[in-house]
Amino acid sequence: MSTSSDTVEPASGRPSQSTARRPNLDLRIPEQAPPPADSFLLDPKESREWLEALPLANVGATARELFNALGDFNRMEIPELLRVRIVEQFRDPIEYVVERLRRHFVDMGFPLHSKSRKAATLAKEFQAELAISYKIIVRQMLEGKSARFDRKLLVIALHRAMYYLSKVLCHAALIYRPWPPNVWREIHSIYAYAAQNRIHTAPVKDPLQPDKAPTSIEQLYKTALLFAVSTPQRLRQSQICLLMDHESNWADMIDLRMLDKHDRPLGLYHVDLWTDEPPHNDRLRPPQVGQRGRAFDLRKLINQVNNILDFEGEVAESTTYSANGKPSTAMLRRLLKNWEQGPGRRPVRTRLNFELQVVSGLNRIHRCMQAADLAAAVPEPAVEQDPYITSNAINAPDPDIWLGSSNNQLSLSPMAGISAEDSLFQDSTSLLSSHTELTEHSKPGWTAGENSEAEDHTWQVKTLSESANGYCIEWPGRDIPPVKIGELIGVQSAADAQQFGLGVVRWMSQPHKAPLELGIEMFSPACRRALSSTGGKSGEQAELRCLLIPASGNKHDFTEVLLEAANLAEGTELKVTFDNGSKQTLRILRLVEVTGAFRRYACQSLVNNDRDGGTDGESDGGYEDLWSSL
Repeated sequence: MSTSSDTVEPASGRPSQSTARRPNLDLRIPEQAPPPADSFLLDPKESREWLEALPLANVGATARELFNALGDFNRMEIPELLRVRIVEQFRDPIEYVVERLRRHFVDMGFPLHSKSRKAATLAKEFQAELAISYKIIVRQMLEGKSARFDRKLLVIALHRAMYYLSKVLCHAALIYRPWPPNVWREIHSIYAYAAQNRIHTAPVKDPLQPDKAPTSIEQLYKTALLFAVSTPQRLRQSQICLLMDHESNWADMIDLRMLDKHDRPLGLYHVDLWTDEPPHNDRLRPPQVGQRGRAFDLRKLINQVNNILDFEGEVAESTTYSANGKPSTAMLRRLLKNWEQGPGRRPVRTRLNFELQVVSGLNRIHRCMQAADLAAAVPEPAVEQDPYITSNAINAPDPDIWLGSSNNQLSLSPMAGISAEDSLFQDSTSLLSSHTELTEHSKPGWTAGENSEAEDHTWQVKTLSESANGYCIEWPGRDIPPVKIGELIGVQSAADAQQFGLGVVRWMSQPHKAPLELGIEMFSPACRRALSSTGGKSGEQAELRCLLIPASGNKHDFTEVLLEAANLAEGTELKVTFDNGSKQTLRILRLVEVTGAFRRYACQSLVNNDRDGGTDGESDGGYEDLWSSL
């Protein structure tokens, strides 16, 4: 469907500045047509009764009815007062449906299954359609098509449009997509118009969030900018969700102001209000001064987060949540690093395309280092069409998102509870069993079948570029194991099939109709496998698989140990047993890194019972307490 791009003059009637160059408040909306005379969408009472009759226990049927009705509603010519009364009724049931849809693509490994991607597409489209409803109200009022100009209604409509456009960005980030086209342009335009007419700080109460304080257009704009500079492509999905919920608490610690040519301090982000781009860092691009640009200053927020980290000390157990439900220290450190580096900053890369043999997950790496005849597999190419909508037209999802050839029973638990039997978008076999991560501290769901011999092989992937820190690789195919941000990746050595370098997935990106791209940071060229326990009485401690990173130049001394889930306190003595039966004791010095997939500890070798030398079988390890006294 075509969109409108008519000129919109400011509501104040004053002439706009630089009318020959400055873009108009161009909000994309679909073409409008006269409504059917018998449509229930013309009567708030009838529309409320229709919404109350929706079968919420069947989320598939409810989603289909809501999406079709809202799509029709946004293409009808309806007075703005009637439109706002009706669209406000749609918000609550759509919020319910979107939360249920998120189960099918949040806490999943990537690449997503086709129907999980469609669920993500549908959730994004619901938010986009709600934004369209409020954009239509704004357009009607600014074009003089309303019977009476209501300044309060205009502020609410701009606020709601900004809110749902920001949700569109968040849903794109949740599945590591590029920013949808024209969304940033509309967000900038709404803020610029509101600031020009001095309504950007007016508080607006949201009835869906009665416990939260009213927010302004400027506060929503700040949170959208903060979300972008937090570089969600480097965060796990659970961290993205927490950021979406918590970032509004930080808006008051962010300065947003115009810059002149004499005020250009370093360390800021800046926004060009005339572009379809997120904020940029001053180190990457000079800021735009004057009315067109804004400085986005995070230094107060960064100082506040640094104070929190200094008070709380070392990295917490969780990668996401603290005990009070707020961001953990590990997540705050990740956000702080992202804010200071800035989005778009990249090390120097060499465009090299070559093949690597890789394996994902600590347990898989551990097993592959023992396999006698380690096979290599080439992922089958994905043949399913990417349903994510990025065209300029406003389109509906594919028809089979509702009912496929083998998907004719859609159900979900009632609003009052959550059932494990939810089968939306599922076939007779579960689509989620090979993807779902149960909890942040438990074993990822896709490792459930790790005892299968078929998984004891490497996968062939292609590099897109290489830097001093690692690789950018493609992660293609329908059968390749899904991964998450923070997943451990083993890169097979060309000289020794049982030797692997270790890296970690730092970012993801899913370009339109292209294979998933992973940014791999390599932190060790080699490792050694072992079984570990924390000592204690015989039989009380289960042995865990671990990988050891040797100290430079000495294969018997180790500097780091990686385990999948064990939380070890500083000073813990870890007993490791190697494949040849030799044993060694390590002392945990500190936690270096924690992700949802592994924990990485700095360690110190204490005793090596099998090292040659010494008399009567004694080794140098027995003299550890002597060296400091000599």
